[in-house]
Amino acid sequence: MLLGLRTGLRLSVQSASWTAAAAVILVVANTRRAREAASWLISSTRRIASAGFFRASQLAFGFSYQDTIGDQHIRLVRLPDATSNSSPPHLTLHTFPLAECPNYLAISYTWGPPERDWPAYSAHDLLAIVLDGRRFAVRPNLFHALEQVCAARPGGYLWVDSICINQANPHERAAQVVIMDHIYTGASETLIWLGPASERSARAIELLKLASIGAEARVLKWTSEQTFGDVFVADDAELLAKNGLPPLTADDWAGLADVFARSWFGRVWMLQEVALSRNPTVLIGHHQLPWDAIGHSSLLIAFSNALTSLFSLGPKNSGLVLGLVQATNLQIVRELSKGSQSPFQNVLSTTNLAAGIATDHPSSLLLRLIISSSGFQATFRRDRVYALLAIANRLAQMQGQERLSLKVDYHSSDDEVLTSFGVYFFRQTESLHLLSHAGLAGRGVESKMPTWIPSFENIHAPILGPNYNNIRPFDASNAQPSFTTNFTIDDETCRLHVKAISPHLGSIEELGETWPEMVRGEFSSCINILLHCGPTYMFTQQPIVEAFWRTLIMDSDMSQRPAPPHIAQSFASWMKLLTLVGLCANPRSSPFTSDLFGSFESLWVLANSYDTANLLPKMSSMVQLFFQLGYRNNSSIPRISESDRLAMMDEWKKSAAQFESLLLVTLLPNRRLARTVRGYLCLVPSKAEVGDKVMIVSGCPTPLVLRRVNTEEDCFRVVGDVYVHGAMFGEHVTNDSIQRDISLA
Repeated sequence: MLLGLRTGLRLSVQSASWTAAAAVILVVANTRRAREAASWLISSTRRIASAGFFRASQLAFGFSYQDTIGDQHIRLVRLPDATSNSSPPHLTLHTFPLAECPNYLAISYTWGPPERDWPAYSAHDLLAIVLDGRRFAVRPNLFHALEQVCAARPGGYLWVDSICINQANPHERAAQVVIMDHIYTGASETLIWLGPASERSARAIELLKLASIGAEARVLKWTSEQTFGDVFVADDAELLAKNGLPPLTADDWAGLADVFARSWFGRVWMLQEVALSRNPTVLIGHHQLPWDAIGHSSLLIAFSNALTSLFSLGPKNSGLVLGLVQATNLQIVRELSKGSQSPFQNVLSTTNLAAGIATDHPSSLLLRLIISSSGFQATFRRDRVYALLAIANRLAQMQGQERLSLKVDYHSSDDEVLTSFGVYFFRQTESLHLLSHAGLAGRGVESKMPTWIPSFENIHAPILGPNYNNIRPFDASNAQPSFTTNFTIDDETCRLHVKAISPHLGSIEELGETWPEMVRGEFSSCINILLHCGPTYMFTQQPIVEAFWRTLIMDSDMSQRPAPPHIAQSFASWMKLLTLVGLCANPRSSPFTSDLFGSFESLWVLANSYDTANLLPKMSSMVQLFFQLGYRNNSSIPRISESDRLAMMDEWKKSAAQFESLLLVTLLPNRRLARTVRGYLCLVPSKAEVGDKVMIVSGCPTPLVLRRVNTEEDCFRVVGDVYVHGAMFGEHVTNDSIQRDISLA
């Protein structure tokens, strides 16, 4: 569930680790830099227009709710019977005590457009249904969903959030959010509306049904063994069959994107709607299939490692990958919510879903859900918490515990609500593990929240995430018996007072390239960092090239740590391809081959002087290869045939695929290589800057990048967590270390 569970993806919900999910989301986020401004505008528009959409029904059409409900009643709409062909749909609204509801359906849909890249709805897009004899404004996606539901399930009762809850009444909204677990578990069926069908929908549904056959048993086998499959090439029929998947061509994967690239998969509220539903059914136009066909297929794709390999089929698959990650997380949360009724119960109980945080406190269920469900979007950031409250209450009920007493607040700002939650979680857990989820690196919008408060956005994948228990956990602070790990929160200044280990790991002196730069063949800064470290990495006594590739993947293959030595050969193939990309990126920059290769002088020096394992490409072999592949002409070196060239490249890509899939989990989610003044190799957040401090805080398993507040010597802002090779298991903490009081603002 690394890809699934962690890709549950860190790129894969991190490939098959529960963390994999977070990364994939991050992965896709990185590929959408150009859309950030548009996304922000859309989000802002939705915030401003949301209440206005619902007031439109009252102002324009005269509809008004006849009562106000709290947490003891719900409203249901009555669907027309089968003989009615009215358009727009004619519905009636009825109020029932929660304990006396008739048999009813629930619907799950997006308030916005069904496709991710469609522009946000405006007030001009509203369509009208007839509710209690009056016109009632709804968004187009709901209008089309109601048309389909009326045809597919005539004559029954239906719960629809935007109709059955008065969205203009914040008190009613807050009261109804608290009982969402009762609403969805009470429905006989939840209809998941993904949007209209396309010409690809029928084939995609057929493939999902095929993939789901036997998927649960195979995933159970992998997870019970705490391992993953080996589909590092997504269109290799032999590998797919070996891992239980039907033969899938690049065109088939594009067809599956017709399902998974839809915007429904990315909304955080869908977690409770899938997890709590007794009988979820997916509707795509007039097509129907059980949700579990999608959920089990997604788990199979994630745990087989096919998820990360989809990137090799081209950037056009980013929407498919993101949707698969989210579908994987949806199914994982659904299995969690089943408790003892889930066939995955034993696997889930032996998997670390709470980032090492103790689970003997009232908020543990909610916190575990938040950490293991990264990758979902919410128009309001506080909904990352509110949308999971119903699932936590359901799990508490199943375990004989009391419902959480957290207040749902729609009057305060997101910053105020999340700060309150953050303080609550730190005090409840009495743990500093949450600092790995905090920092500027994890924020997509300007915020006045203290940087030590997690915002649980999807910008940066924290190092501490869901993972298999057999992977050695990080413990950088490894405090000496005499060290204290207590912390205090100053309520007046909202600062976190902690103890840092001194001396620290050093200020950042050099930064390497980001992922987008590296895949363009730009990596000279990374090579210079290695040259400055010398031939041997002093903290582990490994050859510097070995320390390099282990740092890039946080020294893990997602099922064990340290990473097995054979990955070095996959790294070697990856470096050869990366070098070719760099050489070919701008072949006309100089007419002289010597100048072109001279621009990679630092790589050749490293390869010739420091690379004792012969993992890096040498200049002599690359010059020969460059001419053989036909990138430049040389009469003394014959060009190989096109078929041989393609076969050679295919072999390298397959060899490099495993290492690249690991990079998608660790490097792609907004991290880059760095070197501190003390010589440590690190993976730091992309927002880190030269001069930032890399420090270990007592009680926090991961080191942190901290940035001093200009006016105070011992006050810092948290930038984000950091992987430091040779310092993740307490190696830096010795008997000579001391503790230093600092505060985090």
